[in-house]
Amino acid sequence: MARIAIDGACWANRRGYGRYARELMNAVWRIDHGNEYIMIADEATAGDGNFPRDVPSRVVRLGQKPVEAAGAGSARSITDMMRLGAAAREADADILLFPSVYTYFPYFGRGKNILIIHDAIPERHPGDVFPDAKSRLFWNIKTAMALRDASMLVTVSDHAKHELMDVFSLCEDDIEVVSEAPGHVFVESFGSPLTESLRKRVSLREGERFFLYVGGFGPHKNLERLLRVYETMHAGADAPKLVMVGDFEGDSFFSNHGSLREWLGRNGMERSVSFPGFVPDEELGALYANCIALLLPSKREGFGLPAVEAAAAGAPVIATIHSPLPNVLDGGGIFVDPDSDNQIAGAMRVMMNDADRRATFAGRAREAATALSWETSARRLLECFRKVAPSA
Repeated sequence: MARIAIDGACWANRRGYGRYARELMNAVWRIDHGNEYIMIADEATAGDGNFPRDVPSRVVRLGQKPVEAAGAGSARSITDMMRLGAAAREADADILLFPSVYTYFPYFGRGKNILIIHDAIPERHPGDVFPDAKSRLFWNIKTAMALRDASMLVTVSDHAKHELMDVFSLCEDDIEVVSEAPGHVFVESFGSPLTESLRKRVSLREGERFFLYVGGFGPHKNLERLLRVYETMHAGADAPKLVMVGDFEGDSFFSNHGSLREWLGRNGMERSVSFPGFVPDEELGALYANCIALLLPSKREGFGLPAVEAAAAGAPVIATIHSPLPNVLDGGGIFVDPDSDNQIAGAMRVMMNDADRRATFAGRAREAATALSWETSARRLLECFRKVAPSA
C-alpha cells in the first residue's frame, strides 16, 4: 500500500484539465481499495460542491485561488507556493500527483512527483496563450521546474506525447500516456431531446438546426476563422444556428471572447450565434445529441475531449487534424486543416446537406467514443503509480 497525495487545486476548474482530474481520480477511487489517498487543496476549491468528501484532505489558506493564479496575466505568489509545498510535505506521501502543470508548486518532500502535461499548446502557440512576455516567462520557469522535479511525466494521448517529446527533447520512455474518455452522462445522453427551457437558454427555436462548439475562447481555438467561415454559409431562413458553449465569464485564461462578440456585431450576426456560457453536463449532453456536428477547428489539441463527449452522445465531429482525433474517432467525422477555410466550410456543408453521410459519421463516432472508458485510464494510472512506488 502507498500513500498518494493529489494536487486538488484544479478540481473545480471547468476547463478540460479540471474534468480530467475529476473523472480520472473518481475512477481510480472506484477500483483501488488498497492505496491511501489525500487531497491537497485551497479553501475555495475544498468548499466547492463537487470536491470529494470521502477522501481526506489538507486545506490550505491561499491569497489567490490557484485557477486564477494559473490564468492569463497572473502568477502564484511565493508565499502561496510555500504553503502548498508545506502541506504536501506534511501529508508524507509516497507519491504526489499533479493533474496539470498549471497548478504545479515546488514540493521538496520525500515522495516522488508524477506530473501530467496535457499538451504542448503553450509552447507551440505562445502568442495565442499568453497576453504578454512576462506571462510567458513565468510559464517557462514553472514548466522547467516542474519537469526537473518530476519522477514521471504523463500525458493524454500519443499525439500529445510526440509533441512534448519534440518540444522538450524527451525520449519515448520519458512519458506515459493515460487517455481521456467520455463521462457516463454523455454516453447516456444519446437520443435525449432538447427541453423547452434548454432551447430558450441557448436561443434556439423549436426544430431549429444548429452546429455546436464547446470549449474555451482562447485564440488557439481558431474561432475567428470559424466565424468567418460560418458567415459565408449563413444565408436563408433555414440556415443553422451556431451555439458556442463555454465559461467565458469565469474563465481566467487568455480569451478573445470579447473580440468575437464585437465581430459578430459589426457584421450583423449577433442573432445567428448563441453564447450561453457554462452549461451543466446533463444539458450539454442533450446539445451534443441534437447538434448537426460538434466543431473543433483548433490550431492544436492535446486530446479534444469535447469531440469525444459529443461522439459518445451520437454527434459526428468536424475537428482539427492537429490532434489525436483522426485516430481516436476514425471514421467518425471530417478532419480538417485548421488553416483552410475551404476544408472547414466543405465539412460543414456535408454535415448540413448529406443526411446519409452524417448518419454514418455519427454511428462510427459513437462506436469509437464508447470504446473508451475512465476505468481503463484509471488502471493505466495505477500502473504508473506502481512504476514510481512499487508498494502502490
